Amino acid sequence: MRKLLVSLLLLAAAGAQAGMGLTELPGRQGDGPVTVFYPSSAPDRLLERGPYKLQLAAEGAPVRGNGRLVMISHGSGGAPWTHSDLARKLVDAGFVVAFPEHLGDNWRGMSAGGHTALAMAGGRWSPSQMRRHCEAHLDDDFPSCVGLATRLRGNFMDGVKKAIAIRMIRFRLDDANWYTHDDPRVKAVVAEVPYAVDFDMASLARPRVPLGIVQNGKDKWLAPAYHSGAVLRACSGCELVADLPTAGHGSLLSPPPPFDRLPEIAADLLGDPPGFDRALVPATQDRIVAFFRRHLLP
Repeated sequence: MRKLLVSLLLLAAAGAQAGMGLTELPGRQGDGPVTVFYPSSAPDRLLERGPYKLQLAAEGAPVRGNGRLVMISHGSGGAPWTHSDLARKLVDAGFVVAFPEHLGDNWRGMSAGGHTALAMAGGRWSPSQMRRHCEAHLDDDFPSCVGLATRLRGNFMDGVKKAIAIRMIRFRLDDANWYTHDDPRVKAVVAEVPYAVDFDMASLARPRVPLGIVQNGKDKWLAPAYHSGAVLRACSGCELVADLPTAGHGSLLSPPPPFDRLPEIAADLLGDPPGFDRALVPATQDRIVAFFRRHLLP
């Protein structure tokens, strides 16, 4: 009888969360909508969002999780759907997961989610710091300074591209002010392949909250030496949540975007390098979830 009772309790616990709920909340003050994933008692059903076929419980009845919220700020051209596998692991652990669509910083344009994460951890940054970096390292960090506008191809046009890039960088990044953001509600941060060259690294030496870093060794967009690696060198107390020597900038997007449909430059900067094994992605997601469990749950 006791075994039967235990089995019934286990079944009840398993049935309490049948799927991953999905809803959308209106943004505030001009921001786009906030996409929210949460534990739900409703079953998952096939849901199509653009090229993605997902199993979700749209507007499903919520069930109580662990009472903690994880915010995810996606990267350039990103959307919630390319992080939905990570969201599911977080929801399975009891978290509610929210993806804000920032004004002027979303899939209709450029964005920098890892930069947002470092700012939330207490880092201070300045546009002129980025200008100084790009003036000194344009050749070997060209994609992070220029983005998707163009690329170096090793021909006679490279000199012209670099000259135009420097002129634009000096024109647009003439703000010498330092910026910070402190939100006491933020208790732990993971920065996945973050943009970091415009930060004062001294401000990240002792982050105000536990800070985890994910580093992808073959990141063509944000060279690790200047970005994630620079943060790790400055921050002795940071945790290297995952170090993937064979991963590219977009290798942890899961489900992955249709790389073959992206513009050439985006596909090259985001696509998986030869030899990267996507079987590494779930284990990396597990380590991110474990980080938040350690630092957010009692």
